[in-house]
Amino acid sequence: MKRILALILVFCCLLVPSCGKKERKAETILLDHSWSKEEIAFPDSFRPGSLLSCSGDTVYTAGTEDGKIVLAATDVRSHETETISSDLSGTAVGLCAGENGFALLTPSADPLRGTETVTLSLLSLDGGILAQSDVSAYCPAEFTVITPWFDGESIGFYADGQIVTWDPGKNAFTVCPFDGTVYSVTVKDGVPCLYVMTKTGTTKLFTTQNGEPAEIPADLTSVYPDAVYRRKDALIAVDAAGAEEIGGGVLLDWSHSGIYYKGIRSMAFTDDGTCWTLLRNLTTGETELLCLSPSGEAAERIVVDALYAETGSRIVPVSAMLYNAAQDRVFVRCREVTSVSSENYDLSELNRLILSSREGDVLVFPEGYETYARRGLLYDLDSLMRTDSNVNRSSIYENALPPFEVNGTVYALTPVFRLEGIAMKEKNAGLSLGDLLRSHERRVLMTETKDAVSDLLLKHGVWDYLSPDLDSCAFDSPAFADCLGIIDSFPEENRSGRIPTSERPYENDRVLVAWAQIGSLTDYLEAKLLFGNEAVSFLGYPSSASGGEGGFVVSCRDTISVSSRTAVPEEAWEFVKFMLSGEALKAAGITNSGIPLLKSVSRDVVEGLMGEWSYDAESNWLDGRGMGGIPVSVDEACAEEYLALLEAARVDPAVPGQVDAILGEELSAFFAGARSAEETGRMIQNRIGNYLNERK
Repeated sequence: MKRILALILVFCCLLVPSCGKKERKAETILLDHSWSKEEIAFPDSFRPGSLLSCSGDTVYTAGTEDGKIVLAATDVRSHETETISSDLSGTAVGLCAGENGFALLTPSADPLRGTETVTLSLLSLDGGILAQSDVSAYCPAEFTVITPWFDGESIGFYADGQIVTWDPGKNAFTVCPFDGTVYSVTVKDGVPCLYVMTKTGTTKLFTTQNGEPAEIPADLTSVYPDAVYRRKDALIAVDAAGAEEIGGGVLLDWSHSGIYYKGIRSMAFTDDGTCWTLLRNLTTGETELLCLSPSGEAAERIVVDALYAETGSRIVPVSAMLYNAAQDRVFVRCREVTSVSSENYDLSELNRLILSSREGDVLVFPEGYETYARRGLLYDLDSLMRTDSNVNRSSIYENALPPFEVNGTVYALTPVFRLEGIAMKEKNAGLSLGDLLRSHERRVLMTETKDAVSDLLLKHGVWDYLSPDLDSCAFDSPAFADCLGIIDSFPEENRSGRIPTSERPYENDRVLVAWAQIGSLTDYLEAKLLFGNEAVSFLGYPSSASGGEGGFVVSCRDTISVSSRTAVPEEAWEFVKFMLSGEALKAAGITNSGIPLLKSVSRDVVEGLMGEWSYDAESNWLDGRGMGGIPVSVDEACAEEYLALLEAARVDPAVPGQVDAILGEELSAFFAGARSAEETGRMIQNRIGNYLNERK
C-alpha cells in the first residue's frame, strides 16, 4: 500500500508544473591578467586611418601621406614598420591584404552632380594600381566601412544584402543574394568570416566559396559578440568585455589591458597569438596601433554580467575597465544592449532580457525600475546596505532615495542625480504661501508665463490647504482666495532676458521663487545669484506629470540594480558600489553632470572646486542671466553652505494626481476670467473635498 501511495504521489507531482524559475549557477571563466601592450611607432608624416588588415606575418594599416593613400606595413615579429605609397587619393573605406596584393575601396564625391563614386582597386605589393572598377551600384546610399576580401584572384565584399565578387582580369561581377542580418565581416589571410543573424533568429558564421556563402560550423549559443574573427583554426568572439576564444574561455579582456572598447577602430588576430588594434586615444584624440601579447597564465575568475543601456555617461564600461584591472577574483563582463547615440535606440530588447531574468547580474537602465521591482526581478538593496559600512542609507543623500523605493525598500541606485524643483531664499523657506506672496514686491523673475508662476507657487503652497493625512482641505478659505488674487495680478510674462542689462546681476528682493535644476556647485551659485547672492533653500516636490500619484524630485540618467536571480549577489553589489565611487565617476567624466549619490564623493568634488574663478564672459551658456565674467570665490563657507543644502533639500509628500488635475483645471478657468477668486476657491474645495472623501 505504501508503495502504491508513493507512486501516486510521484505521478501527481509530475502533473503539477513547477512554479519556480530555474536557478542560475555562478559562472567562472579563465582569464589572462597579464597581456602586455606595446604602441607601434608610425613615420612622422603618416596619418593612420581606421582600417587594418593582416596577411601572413605582416599587419597593414591604411592611412594618408600628403593627400595620398599610404599603407604602413608592420612586421609582427620585429614590429618594424615601413610604408607603401600609392596613387590613390582620399580615404580608404575598405582594406584587405592578400599574398600578392591589396584590395581597397575608396569613395570620391562629384560636387557638380551631387553624387559619390565608390571605386574598388587592386594594388600590387609595391602599391601600383593593377585594376579598378566602379562599384557604386552595389553599395548602399549611406555606409562608413565595407570590408573586402581577396583570395589572390578575385575580390569580394558584402553590401546591401548581397555578396558581390569581382574578377579583375575580366572586369566581371557576380552577385549572390544573401538573407539575414550581417553583424560583422572580418577577414584573415584573404578569407572572410561573416557573423550573421539568420531569418530564423539564430546566429551563424559563413565564409564564401566561388562567390556563394558557405557555413562555418560553430556553437554560438553561449556568446553574444559584436564581431567574430579567425586565428589559425580558432574563432575569436569580441565584445565590450574582451576577446574570447569560442569554446576556450577568455583570451583577453580590455579592462586589464587599459583599453576603452569604444575607442577601438579596427583589429586583427595573428597566428602568433597577438592582437593588433587601431585605437583612438581618448586623451590625445590620435589613432594608435597597439600590439597586445599574452605574457602570463590564465586563472579562474567569477563572472559578474552587466547588462546596460548606454546613456552617454559611459559609467558601466569605464567602471568595468577600472574594476577588472584591480581584481584577481572577479571579472565584470559588460553587454551593451542599446545606446542612446544609436540611430536604432530601443529599450525593448533590454526590457525583454530583464523580464526574462535569465541574464544579467547587474542591470543598468534609464527607466522602468518600479515595474521590475514589483515583479520581484530586482534584489533588495537595503538588505545589502544594512551590513555595509561604506554604502548605506547614512552615506547616501536621503532625498535621492525615495525615487528608488517601493514600499519603503530600495531596489535601485544612481551614480549621480539632479535635484529639480523650487528654489527660494533660505530666510523665506518657512513662510506660508500667503506670507511668501506678501514678503516681496509682486514681481517674479525666471518664469515665462503666469501659468508657470502659479504652478511654482501653488506646488509649494498647496499643503497649506491640505491636511497631512489627506482627509480634509481648506481651499474655500479667505486666505486662499487672497493668494489667488495676488497671483492674478502678476504680469503675463516675466522673461529674464527682457531685464535691462544695467539691472544684472539681480541684486534685489524681487525673486520670490524660481524653478531650479541643481546638479553641481555651479548650478547652486547660479541660483544664488538670482536671489542677491543670499543663501538659498531648495524645495522639491513630486510632479504628477507622468501620471499616477506623483513623480519624483530626483532626475538621473542611469538606474543601477542587481537582479534578484543572480547567483553572485555579493560580487554584483561590490561592482555596484564601485560605480558609485569617486574613482569611477571621475574616470567617466560625470562628476559635474550631477550630484554624486555618496556624500563623501560629493564633498571631494566640491573641495576640488574651491578657489577663485570667473564665468566665461563670452559664453552663451548663461545667456540672459548676466553672469558672464562675474568672479566667483568658492571658500570653505560656500562649500559647506552648498553641501548643507544638499542634505536639507526635502521632498514634499506627493500631491495626488487627481488633486493636481483639479487645481490645474479650475485655475485655468480663474485666470481666463470665468470666475472670481472666491468662487474658484469654493469650486476647488467641493471637487477636491469629494475626491478626498471617496479615498477614505
